[in-house]
Amino acid sequence: MDIYANFLNYYKTSLIDALNSINHVELYKTASMIEVITESNGKIYLMGNGGSAAIASHFSHNLCWDVSADRHYDDIFKIQLENLEV
Repeated sequence: MDIYANFLNYYKTSLIDALNSINHVELYKTASMIEVITESNGKIYLMGNGGSAAIASHFSHNLCWDVSADRHYDDIFKIQLENLEV
């Protein structure tokens, strides 16, 4: 196997192991807690350092994104700005 095949195999195995390690009960509890907080207009703060900050930002964006709405290029920054506390 060449270096790329080895890497892809390692990445696939690592991803499968990570997915298999998810505690679905705890994930459901967390999702339910997020739902209760957002429905009561509460606040959720997500933080990170370096790459973790990017992941926190991405997750925050996903929480604020209305997946049922039609999105247009003109609105790409609108939701991010609307969700800032002014």
